[in-house]
Amino acid sequence: MTYGVLRRLAWIAIVASFVAYSTYFVLGGAIEADASSALKRVVARDIIQNGAHHLSGMVFVPSGCHELSTSVQALDSVTNVITFETWEAPYVECVREPVPRAFRVIAFAPSPDTRFFATLDEEVIPFVVIVVDTP
Repeated sequence: MTYGVLRRLAWIAIVASFVAYSTYFVLGGAIEADASSALKRVVARDIIQNGAHHLSGMVFVPSGCHELSTSVQALDSVTNVITFETWEAPYVECVREPVPRAFRVIAFAPSPDTRFFATLDEEVIPFVVIVVDTP
């Protein structure tokens, strides 16, 4: 009888381990995907002065070795696209963790109803603009 009990306990342990690892891999991937998408979201502060939008904020780049360049392109009178491009500094070793980089751009659009979209390395990213009232 002890052999049968030990065999059942062994099967229970194997099945429990399989379920635990499966859950870890499935939920771990979902959590990591959610965290990486949160890092791609950009929140920018917009100060409108003299017919221009002064946007500033932070963008996460893949590592400390990556640099950031920004540009603004007007699609029409009320729509602008902010392009963020990254490149890696050659011959430098660094940790592969996302690092924030500050940006500042000026978009010449007199309308306070101007819409902004953003791309990071040719991928559309969530871009939130918070208009700051100036005295």
